[in-house]
Amino acid sequence: MFVSISELNLADVLNLDKSLGPGELDELADNLTQEIFFRFLTEELPKLLTEKDFGYIRDKYMLGGDLDSLMDEVSQKWPGIKIDWQLRQVSSKVKKDFINNYYLEMKNDYKDPSLHRYIDDLLKEINSEQINLSLILQLKEKIRQTLAYINRK
Repeated sequence: MFVSISELNLADVLNLDKSLGPGELDELADNLTQEIFFRFLTEELPKLLTEKDFGYIRDKYMLGGDLDSLMDEVSQKWPGIKIDWQLRQVSSKVKKDFINNYYLEMKNDYKDPSLHRYIDDLLKEINSEQINLSLILQLKEKIRQTLAYINRK
């Protein structure tokens, strides 16, 4: 089955559901939400609003505020902006960046060539437009097995 990046469960793709507790997963989700909020506010909104309108939004939300409040205000004041689509784009980019960084760090930590090959294949698939979910899950399992083997040595 082919899916988009937004349909992937990060904890499952990264095997974090087995290594992190519920509180840690919640913290990870909060951090990713904050990153999405920050990127949306600082990278996307300046492209969509006039300098004056962006200045108002930036001043209001930069020091505090949440994504829902920001989305509501932008949707109400500037209904012509396809804000949901823009947010999905930012969210997908943050998710891809997180997965890429996670696995690239893993490659730095482990020098095993077969592990590197599995990671490269997984990252290639993650960075494609339509992601083959069954391939991702197979590669993730091979990575998990390879890591278990390496750690037993």
